[in-house]
Amino acid sequence: MAAFWHRNDNLPFACYLVELSDAREASKGVKMLERLAENGNMEAQLKLGEVLRWGQYNGSGDTTIKPNIPAATKWLKRAADQGDKRGYGELSGIYLHEGNVDEEKALQYLLIAAQKGAANSQYFLGLCYMKGSVLPVPQNYSEGVKWLRKAAKSGHNIAQIELAKAYRDGTGVNVDLMKSYIWFSIAARAEGARQR
Repeated sequence: MAAFWHRNDNLPFACYLVELSDAREASKGVKMLERLAENGNMEAQLKLGEVLRWGQYNGSGDTTIKPNIPAATKWLKRAADQGDKRGYGELSGIYLHEGNVDEEKALQYLLIAAQKGAANSQYFLGLCYMKGSVLPVPQNYSEGVKWLRKAAKSGHNIAQIELAKAYRDGTGVNVDLMKSYIWFSIAARAEGARQR
């Protein structure tokens, strides 16, 4: 157990370095994340995958860390292989990335993330079913509402609003103005709490 905690001790510091606008310090942070990730630290694998997916830019728009999709994919897969639902969700996004589009893989990873309870993935999957676009799924309002409801119950604010609209308009569910009001109220309270 001590080895596990020792491996995690530098994770917050490495994340802090990555966020700095100085390219040398950000590079040090990436190297620390790589060491932690190589030792099996799932949080470091996820953070490293996210950083390498998007890259890092300073306040003036200069690159401090260049995006590297193959490396991002490697680290996100390692996190996902350890069961990290966020890793599956990020992998789904990678396969929708320009120049790397594979809608079947994106859908496969999105489904895994949603089934494991990742609220963002549940929300996005719900939207895909509601619209019948973005990913290769047929338009299916009841399936869309099912996934929006799961995300909404997990506290996903936008999913709560979309679910409220579905109840208001009768999209995939019977019109139920009371449920619509409840979900709009939950979403508004959550938004208000965030703004305080």
